[in-house]
Amino acid sequence: MFKQTWFKLKTMCLFLAAILLLCCSCGIQSDQSQIVNENESVQENEFAKEIGNPEKSEGLSFVEKMGSGWNLGNSLDVAHTGLSGEDISGIETYWGNPVTTREMIRAVHEAGFSTLRVPVSWSEHMDASGNIDQAFLSRVKEVVDYGIDEGMYVIINVHHDDWLMPSIENKEIASSTLTIVWQQLAEFFKDYDDHLLFESMNEPRLIGTADEWTAGTESARQTVNELNAQFVKVIRESGGGNESRYLLLPGYCASFQRAALEAISLPDDEYLIVSVHAYIPYDFALNQEGRNTWSTGNPEDTNDIDELFENLKELFLEQEIPVVITEFGALDKDNLEARLVWLNYFKNKADQNNVELIWWDNGGNAEQNNFRILNRNNLSFDFPEIRDILVK
Repeated sequence: MFKQTWFKLKTMCLFLAAILLLCCSCGIQSDQSQIVNENESVQENEFAKEIGNPEKSEGLSFVEKMGSGWNLGNSLDVAHTGLSGEDISGIETYWGNPVTTREMIRAVHEAGFSTLRVPVSWSEHMDASGNIDQAFLSRVKEVVDYGIDEGMYVIINVHHDDWLMPSIENKEIASSTLTIVWQQLAEFFKDYDDHLLFESMNEPRLIGTADEWTAGTESARQTVNELNAQFVKVIRESGGGNESRYLLLPGYCASFQRAALEAISLPDDEYLIVSVHAYIPYDFALNQEGRNTWSTGNPEDTNDIDELFENLKELFLEQEIPVVITEFGALDKDNLEARLVWLNYFKNKADQNNVELIWWDNGGNAEQNNFRILNRNNLSFDFPEIRDILVK
């Protein structure tokens, strides 16, 4: 009897021990699975940083990858010189900048900028039929390749070309010339991948009229929409990489004003980005005779910036339409501290709304009234503090 009882007790203990061992093993496996899942989650997050946030639309994610940008201003966009288009280097340096070099663009990229905007004026390099001079076109390609070879996103546009004036009387000329120019550019660059972007126009506006720097007239805003639609049609019909290339479209004058923004009508195309310019508030950022102070505690200073991003969010971002502010900046008025406070505020607003910024740098001499942050002669940054905020 005792032996039987002892055997039963021993068997039960062994059975309980087996159950306990099994439970511990399951617990260990559960803990290990949790660790694996956590590691996978970290890896997924790191991957998401590399490819853009997968929860955003493709367009918003693409703009996020573009990062902060820098404008090669007053170089290939030199216009109204009266010179012939034969001396390309002479025109490129006409407004006081040196010839653009590979080292210059490398310095921009190494500083942390991942997008290069290359404004281009074509008028002085076209014949009467609209054919672009091949030597100038090759020079534009050379500068584009400086950025592409660095792994940057590069934007080219139509800049300072007066034939773009969106008046009713000029609409036919603007449309036909825009078509001729972009047909040539689309064909020339069709084999580039999506690191190259096309921007239809720069600040299309009623030049020399009272409405030039406003939100424009209703007819002018509609004309800009029609020109943008024609531009998209030309690019898509050219085939190659242009079928899915991202295209930037401005409203009237690329204005930040509400009336101009809400009038923007985009074609039915999934690879479009809205382009906006914002030198705001005007009295601080663009008016040389205006004030040189700016404070986050003053609503008069912050209102324009706040309203801009509220409008961009309501009109575009909430509809998952990406936005890039392709030009912005604040003039140097010997007021670096105020500019840094302003820039921090502006950049934080942009980051919160997934809007990328491209600083307007017109180069030239430091003594000129300008937005220069890079000395293009010695490739050093005049204002490394501004650079650091832009690329943070």
